[in-house]
Amino acid sequence: MNIRKTILAAITLALPLAILAAQDLEPKTPRKLYADEVVVVVCVKVNPVPDMEFFSAYNTPTKTGQAFVPYIELKASGILSDRRSDLDPYDSMPMYFKKGALGKMTSFMFQVDGYREIKLTAFRATLSDCGDLYIVLPVGAKAVVPLDVSYIYIGTLTFKRSDDYFTIESIDRGDDFDDAKVYVRETYGAAAADALVRAPLQAIKPED
Repeated sequence: MNIRKTILAAITLALPLAILAAQDLEPKTPRKLYADEVVVVVCVKVNPVPDMEFFSAYNTPTKTGQAFVPYIELKASGILSDRRSDLDPYDSMPMYFKKGALGKMTSFMFQVDGYREIKLTAFRATLSDCGDLYIVLPVGAKAVVPLDVSYIYIGTLTFKRSDDYFTIESIDRGDDFDDAKVYVRETYGAAAADALVRAPLQAIKPED
């Protein structure tokens, strides 16, 4: 009798866990964007690639043993969309916010006003979980979002450095549009990938 009760109790506990696990495995359906929302897709690279073995010496050991993944943040004049549950809203002042791994496609979601401009000041690449180990990658450009467009790809930006102090000597803008479409399809769905367009970057002038 006790054995039967134990088995029934185990089954009762296991069923909700199994249901939750199954729900986690199901792909999440991306929501439809509002009319004033724009997703900016970009890939940021540094060349030569930072010596992550060197920077890993400054990482704090974790209980899980999971390795630290370098990430990028964007400094931009715009309004980050406050309708995403995984991000906090902020005002229109330029500031950094975390999103995405260095060297991979990533995206930022903005609310745009009537001008439909997003000014990109700089990226900041954090190379260690020690907060002071980061490099600033200047952009100084703006993306103009066409009307009726919600997903834009601004390019693969490779920042070339001349020394170990990360002095940036040039920025190359590549076109990996097909890779960007794959990323958008996996992240936001097939319809979003079909709607993705290239958007040119324009240098920010002093009067801007």
